[in-house]
Amino acid sequence: MMFVEKRSYQPFLILLFVAALFVYGQMLTANPITWDDDSNIFKNPYYAAGIWSHFWKENYFGLFVPVTNTVWQVLYTIGDGTALPFRIFNLILHLANGFLVFLLLRSLSERWQLESRTAVILGTALFLLHPMQDQAVNWISGGRDLLSAFFALLCVYSFFRWKGWAGILAASLLFTLSIFSKPNSVVLPALLPLLSFVIDRSRFRASLILGALWLIPVGFSVYMNLSAQSEFLVSLKAWEKLLVAGDTYTFYLQKIFFPYPLAANYDRQPGYVLARSAPYFRTFLLALLAFTFYGFVFKRDRRYAIVLGWFALLLPVSGIVAFGYQKISTTANHYHYLPMVIVAATMVLALNQWSAWERVARKTLIVFIVLLTFLANARAQVWKNDAAFFTDMAGYTPNSYSTALGMSVVKCAQQHEYAEGIKWTDIALRERPLDILALANQAYCYLHAKDYRNLVQMELYLQQLDRVEMETKQPTGYSSFLASVGTGLFETGHGEDGFQFLCEAYRVLPSDLNHKRNLDVGRALMIKAGHVPQCQTPFNPKFERPSSEEP
Repeated sequence: MMFVEKRSYQPFLILLFVAALFVYGQMLTANPITWDDDSNIFKNPYYAAGIWSHFWKENYFGLFVPVTNTVWQVLYTIGDGTALPFRIFNLILHLANGFLVFLLLRSLSERWQLESRTAVILGTALFLLHPMQDQAVNWISGGRDLLSAFFALLCVYSFFRWKGWAGILAASLLFTLSIFSKPNSVVLPALLPLLSFVIDRSRFRASLILGALWLIPVGFSVYMNLSAQSEFLVSLKAWEKLLVAGDTYTFYLQKIFFPYPLAANYDRQPGYVLARSAPYFRTFLLALLAFTFYGFVFKRDRRYAIVLGWFALLLPVSGIVAFGYQKISTTANHYHYLPMVIVAATMVLALNQWSAWERVARKTLIVFIVLLTFLANARAQVWKNDAAFFTDMAGYTPNSYSTALGMSVVKCAQQHEYAEGIKWTDIALRERPLDILALANQAYCYLHAKDYRNLVQMELYLQQLDRVEMETKQPTGYSSFLASVGTGLFETGHGEDGFQFLCEAYRVLPSDLNHKRNLDVGRALMIKAGHVPQCQTPFNPKFERPSSEEP
């Protein structure tokens, strides 16, 4: 097999990063997606108030990720709450991660004395441009995955690059930053000894010592995140967890080799997965593939043990351990962002086993990069705005809660098709009765459709809601619901009650300028009607309305 010269790296590497810049750079002008971007960042009351310390003491929105939240706070302040700094941040991080993957694959190739350098470019291309990577890069909230992966990759690179205390201290700091950016990398204490065994056995003992020491920050991270997600965790029996995990791993294997169709939300809750026969077949298939791999691949070349790293990196979100997002879906593209590195490394090793590889390498390389660029670019279009995003989601999971909630926003707030929007909120409420976000969206739709009769009747939901919990955990949705109902009460001649609803909306979320403006308008209307408006404390709404009243 002919050895490709080192200078061949540069032109293909430049081409590869230009392709990545083309695909993901077009997102710089895109608006945020309301799918969690608003709650995580743009309607985060702590960012608007400039409160930095909260994220280091408590979880927020189901995760304890203080490093990410602090970085987001800086970006929010720099951009005055606009999306551009976050888009630039995600783009730079992904390109940086791609370069780190290139360095790691090149180092791996040299340590294993692999001859095909073109395979390193192909592995890097797979990481940078595989369409499954779209969610982590194009979704602003995916910055958590990017930042955690950045520190994790630097951690591994530092450990193998610098021996002695320098490497140990650098790796330990970077690992801690990684798990506090997002806890998916908590498996690194177990993964590092595996990588040492496969790549450099002289580092195996040091990796075991480090792995043991890292259990301290791991334990703290796991405790904080499980506490944050305790009410969302799904309880399963041991055999059910195995079936869900088998389904999860085979799902990702399928998407690696055949990435169609892709979706932001696969709506694969454990109950949905277990109700079908597929997980039994998928788990059997996974066991068969593992047995075949062991018998025909691993026993001939022990370097393929690196594949176990893929299983390890997906373990926290495989279903073996309960995690909060399982209630939405057991699988998500952004969970596979860091595991794609192991796929790339396995690809580099496998291509070097193919004797005819170098004869077709150059032609294959260009075709492969072009194909990945095309696929990644097609997925990027989905993330440009809410309409494209939720329409794409509706094509894959039309009856899911997430789809219905998002489509109600698109139909009512953007396309002004209020009847359609109300239908979507009905779907969301059938899936999750009394969900405050769905109620808030429905109230918004009724308000702008001027259907004040149905809007005013929605105040009866307050009798069934835990208002303290709503204020604490869902202040954005709860205050929006109150503001819409309050406006509806004004429109139906119940100004005094409506004013109290507007007061409460402002009290719950004073950082929302709309609530301040609504309250000022309501106060002016009350004064014009000859009343002296005062906010009641505590908020005590009345629920008796004449059934025959007309707006």
